[in-house]
Amino acid sequence: MNMFKKTWYGFRSFLFYAVQAIVTGPYGIFSLFCYKLSAHTRYEIIRLWIKFNIVSLRLLCGVKFEVEGLENITEQNGVILANHQSTYETFILPLIFHQPTIILKKQLLDIPFFGWGLRLLDPISVDKKKPTSSMQQLLTLGQQKLKEGRWVLIFPESERVEAGKKARYRIGGAMLAKRAGVPVLPVAHNSGKYWPGKGFIKYPGTVKVVIGSPIDTTNRSQEEVLAMAKIRIEKTLEIINL
Repeated sequence: MNMFKKTWYGFRSFLFYAVQAIVTGPYGIFSLFCYKLSAHTRYEIIRLWIKFNIVSLRLLCGVKFEVEGLENITEQNGVILANHQSTYETFILPLIFHQPTIILKKQLLDIPFFGWGLRLLDPISVDKKKPTSSMQQLLTLGQQKLKEGRWVLIFPESERVEAGKKARYRIGGAMLAKRAGVPVLPVAHNSGKYWPGKGFIKYPGTVKVVIGSPIDTTNRSQEEVLAMAKIRIEKTLEIINL
């Protein structure tokens, strides 16, 4: 990539972050007054902020998206296992799946403005420094959300992984699905190709999100379920990255 293009993409990315900062501050303060509203209303409020970011990315940075496999989102809710490459999937997946409960790091909720708004999503926050209690919290609260009819979104890699690289998948999501008796829905995307997880510059292009067919947890161990999800996600990544 020549220097002119990189500078241009960097300038566009700067504009995106500038606009995001201007909007996120007031939105975060506004969110402090929304906690007594219903969960549905709170979620719709934060979805407006998410949609704003998606539109800003498209207009300012040229980052678009397309989704395949929407027919695999059935009335039967379950556990979504998705690969994690950047911040983009934390925007787009809550828009695709209506009001999912997201499993995230407790520390994210402490970020001024951003964390305040994030709380409106009614997430399940876990402390990675306390793995035993975090797993129990995931299983207890996760089953509760599933019984309420909500999807539970988990990034089994736990941390953002650079596009093209692989990481170990953690068992928590598969264990939750097995105990709750619900299917696992594998989701693959290549967001890191256009929004590198540890990079400032956003590159124009189309993020591909592929929703795989549900994995039935009946008569399968949690290890088998996790292995199947991992294989499907990684094989899909190989295809969409061609």
